[in-house]
Amino acid sequence: MDNNKLIKLLKTLNKKEWRDFNKFVESPYFNTDQQCVQLLDILNKELTRKNNTPLSRERLEKQFFKISKKDSAQLNVKLSLLTRLAEQFLMQQNFESKDLYRKHTLLESLLQKDLRSHFESVYKKDAKLHQKPEKVSPEFYRDKFLIEHDFFAYVTSNSKKMYAHKNLQEINDVIDISYILTKIDLFWAISPLIKMYQKDYDLSSFKILESMLNLPQLEGHPILNIYHTAYKMVRDSSDSSHFKKLSQLLSTNGNLIKPIDLYNLYMLSANYCVDKIRNGHINYHYEAHRLYKQMEEAGLFLYKEYIDIGMLKNAISMAVQIKEFEWAEYVIEKYKDTIEPNIKEGVCSYLRAILAFYKKDYETTISHLSGIQSINSTFDVNIKFMLMKSYYEQDVDFSYYTEQVFRSFKVFVKQNKVFSKQRKERLINFTNSINHLYRVKHREGRATIESVAQKIEGYELLADKKWLKEKIEILKNTPVRRFR
Repeated sequence: MDNNKLIKLLKTLNKKEWRDFNKFVESPYFNTDQQCVQLLDILNKELTRKNNTPLSRERLEKQFFKISKKDSAQLNVKLSLLTRLAEQFLMQQNFESKDLYRKHTLLESLLQKDLRSHFESVYKKDAKLHQKPEKVSPEFYRDKFLIEHDFFAYVTSNSKKMYAHKNLQEINDVIDISYILTKIDLFWAISPLIKMYQKDYDLSSFKILESMLNLPQLEGHPILNIYHTAYKMVRDSSDSSHFKKLSQLLSTNGNLIKPIDLYNLYMLSANYCVDKIRNGHINYHYEAHRLYKQMEEAGLFLYKEYIDIGMLKNAISMAVQIKEFEWAEYVIEKYKDTIEPNIKEGVCSYLRAILAFYKKDYETTISHLSGIQSINSTFDVNIKFMLMKSYYEQDVDFSYYTEQVFRSFKVFVKQNKVFSKQRKERLINFTNSINHLYRVKHREGRATIESVAQKIEGYELLADKKWLKEKIEILKNTPVRRFR
């Protein structure tokens, strides 16, 4: 039943959320069906079993039929009802976490009930409280607009139109800020799709952003300044001044932004470094490591229950490539228990494999990688990729098994339905290249290092070209005798 909507949803709940959801379902205001309460108790016990065995339909029916007649259709009804309650619970949780939106809903309700003095009391208190918020986000401005719009609706419906002008400028400014931040977020989402999948988007409407950002009333706005700089960094990646300015702004004004939005801005900067590294600017390893170090020190590595394993992988990779081994070991040890339990062992093994690989301990690298089960599509390809490089480095003599590792990776890439055509080509070209170099290294076949080097230079799309060129230079400086 792992693909059941309710089961998948329940598996995302932490201990506190389980307790709250139990109270939610037990409340007669939300639910009057006691069998749903009993079914949730069954699911709670089944999904938290220590042996972590998947929940089967047969096992669930066996438990449910103890509290109900043996009717599978009845179980489906209760599962469906519990799913609706779970969705309602998530909405309620989300609603409670958004202070501004809750105030908007209250103001709207008070106005509908014509409770005008109560409306004024809530609005005045709220407007004062949120005049200068401690931290803001794009979402803050969207919700702030709703509250100002509520006040505008109040004064215009109350024959007080002469007072409406007091918040019209506020409404106008909030709309502008919200629009700009939303458009910038959209631009960040579109940009990688254009690069990776050659998607064709009409970006002409983004030209208006520059003129809006130069409006006098928005000049010097600290949040807009950060987002504007980040927008220019992504739009014009060739100008490194935007990256440098953003790094400075995140250090000085990052405390004004909510953690999740600050995390995203740091990741945007880190991805900029990754793109630069791919294009041969290896000094950006130091810049990327500096960003990850700042994130870790600011407590941004863990802004939710479980750490983002993709971010953690990249942080370790950047550190070891500039020989910051102690920091990498410190991070792995500190955050190993924040990895999602079902993938913790595999992720930790992979991170330790990265560390061993850059310490040139290839035997340990292969030992760590060989026992890893599937994690996700990105990790799986990286595991196989590193295995190829490790076997290349470790083998003293030619091995048909290693060639089989190369071939199996090529099959894996070709059959993968997630990768773009360009990514597949980069990986396949790398596999062909490492195989050719491996045969030259061990004096197999007629290929020469010069012919392989020429072929590698001719590839337009090629993964890890830097590593391949390093291997070429080593082989050039180690003359080998080839047999016919």
